[in-house]
Amino acid sequence: MSGLSDCVRFLVRLNRAILVVAVVCSWVFAQQEYPDRRFPILFSEHKAGSIFGINVGPWFSEERDDVRIAWDYTWEAGLKWVKLSHWANKGCWDQVELMPGEYHFHDRIIGACIDDAIRHGMQVIFTLGFGNSLYGRHPEWEESVCVENPSHRDRGPCTRFYVPQDDAVFKSFSRGFARYCQEMVLHYGDRVKYWEIWTEPNWGDCERTDVSTWSPRPDPGQYAYLLFNAVNAIKAVDGEARVFFAGLVSMDKAFLSRCFELLNFMGELEGEPDWVCKNIDLIAIDPFRHEKSGSLSAQNRPESPSPVVNDETMPGSYCQRHLAEFESYEDQIADFREFLAPYFECRGDVGIWVLQDCWIYNIWGPVVQAKYLARDYIINFALGIPIFWWQLKEGSELYAHDWGILDYKTCEPRPAYYSLQAVCAAFDNSLKTMPLWSRFVSGDPGPTRLYSFSSPKDVIIALWKEGDATEETPETSPPERFDLEIESPYSGVPIPIWPVMMETYPNFAQARPGEHPCLERNLEYEYTAQFMTIILYGVIVADYPVVISLGRPPVMQRLLSSSSRGTVGRQFWTR
Repeated sequence: MSGLSDCVRFLVRLNRAILVVAVVCSWVFAQQEYPDRRFPILFSEHKAGSIFGINVGPWFSEERDDVRIAWDYTWEAGLKWVKLSHWANKGCWDQVELMPGEYHFHDRIIGACIDDAIRHGMQVIFTLGFGNSLYGRHPEWEESVCVENPSHRDRGPCTRFYVPQDDAVFKSFSRGFARYCQEMVLHYGDRVKYWEIWTEPNWGDCERTDVSTWSPRPDPGQYAYLLFNAVNAIKAVDGEARVFFAGLVSMDKAFLSRCFELLNFMGELEGEPDWVCKNIDLIAIDPFRHEKSGSLSAQNRPESPSPVVNDETMPGSYCQRHLAEFESYEDQIADFREFLAPYFECRGDVGIWVLQDCWIYNIWGPVVQAKYLARDYIINFALGIPIFWWQLKEGSELYAHDWGILDYKTCEPRPAYYSLQAVCAAFDNSLKTMPLWSRFVSGDPGPTRLYSFSSPKDVIIALWKEGDATEETPETSPPERFDLEIESPYSGVPIPIWPVMMETYPNFAQARPGEHPCLERNLEYEYTAQFMTIILYGVIVADYPVVISLGRPPVMQRLLSSSSRGTVGRQFWTR
């Protein structure tokens, strides 16, 4: 019997050794294949898909060397969704229909990106837009600022966002746009089921028509007519297609209500009452809050409500923006859901998705961008809203703003990219919002946000200081630590707790070569049976989210450690 036991122990050790070798070998291979990249830590096993995504523009040329490199970063981040969108990509209407009735789908760019996304387990949203000079040309084209820079001309908003003002020309324009949408769905509909119709049709600048996304100025009547024809054309060839009411700048209820009224009216004329509820599948919003000057300066945090566009009166107010009268972004979302409810009574609810949000790299800087990205994703996750960052890589000498989380020249990750990896590793669709009582027992960190989530295998806590993020880093300004008491989310004893804390903000100075800059470490904890509470000692409270997993130990530790868990303990994991 003893010999049999020794044999079993030997086999167990052998299996563990093989596992370690396999993990190490796979890590070494990854480092050899991409020697300059850092890979995400395994804070969670990430068994379920996420509702996190990012915008990627399949770039202009098939010869661009950075297309393949940059595209890899979408799935390496741990994302499960990608939105193919940009006002200057090969999927735009005027790039697809180059001659009337002739469609070029650029499969070596668009098709390759879609296939690659699906191959890596991602779902695709495609933006269908924008104008096409075959069906209406900008009347002031030769005087447009787009002509001033020849390198910008062929990709400029003048050619993409102009919508004819003459009624007869506009109706021809809308029919042509509907045919383009239908042809795109016929070509890609076997792989793509989510379609956004235009982007930000309610945003414009009355002083400069070249920068309006619906030039020369927003018009809910025009957009409703175009959307009605486009949706009918799409669903005529693919009944499974899901269509977004285009991403609105902010939560523009006046623009939406006018569009909904017109859409339902047109539906009734065609014998389909309640058309909006039956045909609009999702509502997309772009709640940008990144202005750093003027009256919007107080609205620059993800927790703040986004500015409202045209929220009061429609005629003559298309270019006005004013602050939303809400205490927080959550309050604004609750109000928006209440506003939408009557239009979607036939099915009970409609999904709200944030398809674009960002903090601009060359305005806010890399540190603030990274901190706000994590805060933005976690807040929307708590609200059950899918969120997409704008965008993976954009910026050059031609752009005033650099939006990307990859360097536009080298494609190297910026701090915000590592924050995105950390958030994707910590959160997935197995988690549901779970209220949790909490208090700090070792001091007052000031106004703090705390979100808690549960799954069958874990409890996740995310917390951070409210207020503006700063350029200070943990190296120059060490974050404060506090003891956090929470009610126990577990009913059984002994409780299955293994608290691991991860900093989502990349701390580059502390990360050794080959390590991920978003650090994780075990926490000391104490469980009090009498009050059914847990005290977590030394929790970091900073202006970036710190994420704590209570029940999901790091993979290698769970497999190789033989130490027992206790109600009071301190376990350290050496990476």
